[in-house]
Amino acid sequence: ATALVDIVTGQDAAQAKMSLAPYPVPANEVAWVPVSDASAQLQVHDAMGRPVLPTMTRHGDRLRINTDQLPTGTYLLTTMVQGRPTAHGRLVVIH
Repeated sequence: ATALVDIVTGQDAAQAKMSLAPYPVPANEVAWVPVSDASAQLQVHDAMGRPVLPTMTRHGDRLRINTDQLPTGTYLLTTMVQGRPTAHGRLVVIH
């Protein structure tokens, strides 16, 4: 059997559309998150599931996160459109 997979994530095409790919990884001062929907809101949670509120700005089809405000660690990202999650990802921050 054959399947179409995303060559970056290795996931099947349906899962790849639900993945966020922030860059650079790891991030130090700033991270960029490509988003496909202009109305998408980004939620950021720490590894314990607590929401964090870094400064974010929209630049066309991507969001800029000021990671210099975040402690070193791993963060979970979720884009929300009309109150529903549309994609998930992971952001690693180092200083």
